[in-house]
Amino acid sequence: MKRRFNTIIALVAITINAMGQTVSVAPVEAEADTQTELVVTLSGVAAETTALQFNLDLPEGITLDETAITKGTAASNHVLDIRPLASGERLFVFYNTDMALITDGELLRLPITTGSDAGTLSGNINQVRTATTDAVSHTATGGNFTITIAAAEKKCATPVLTYQNGKVRCTCETEGVTYTYTITSTGSTGQSTDGLISLGTSFTVSVKAVRDGYADSEVATTTVNLAEVGDVNGDGSVTIADVTELVNMILSK
Repeated sequence: MKRRFNTIIALVAITINAMGQTVSVAPVEAEADTQTELVVTLSGVAAETTALQFNLDLPEGITLDETAITKGTAASNHVLDIRPLASGERLFVFYNTDMALITDGELLRLPITTGSDAGTLSGNINQVRTATTDAVSHTATGGNFTITIAAAEKKCATPVLTYQNGKVRCTCETEGVTYTYTITSTGSTGQSTDGLISLGTSFTVSVKAVRDGYADSEVATTTVNLAEVGDVNGDGSVTIADVTELVNMILSK
C-alpha cells in the first residue's frame, strides 16, 4: 500500500511539473512578401520527457517551407514528423525510439514567407502533449503568437536611357516619377597633324527616378559624344551652345 501511495505521489508530482511545460513562438516583425523565421521554444519541461507533440495554426497568408525546417537543441536527437490536419493546422511530433530526453530550449526554426498585406496576424500553438519514460501522457501549454507585417518599401524602377534624334529619352516602369539628373563633362585629349581638332568631348548623363512615398531608384547612366550629336541647335556649328540645347532636350523644354 505504501509503495502504491508513493507511486501516486510521484505521478501527481510529474503532472504538476508538466503543467508548467510551455511551447511558445517568439513574436516576429517582417516586411510584406519577405522570408523570415518563427522560433519555437520549450520551457519548464518535465523530468524524463521523451516525446512531444503540438498543433501549429499559422495565420492566413503565411506560407511555411517544411523542407527548410531546422531543429534546435531541445530535441535534436529526436525524429520530427509533420502531418497536415483537416482543420488546416499542422501536427508536429517529436519521438525517439531510444527514449532520449527532451530538454528546455529551442525546438524549431520555421522558415516562413509573409503575405502582401500589412498588419498584425495571430497564430496559435495548441493541443500540446508530452510523454515521459513511464509512457504517461501529460498536457502542456501552448498559446498565441503574433506576426507583424510592415508594408514593403516602394522603390522606383531604374530608368532606361536611350538616345535618338538628338535627345536622351528617359522611361521608367514606375508611373508618375520625376527624373533628376546630372551631366558630367569628361573631356577628351589627343593630337592633330592637320590643325583640325575634332570635338570628341563626351557627356555622361546620370538619371534617377523619384516619387513621393517611394525610395529613389538606382542611378542609370549613359554617355553621349558631342561629336556624334553634332549641331544640336542647328546654328551651323558645334559649340557649347549645343550642350545647353541637349540639356533642354532632356528636360523636354
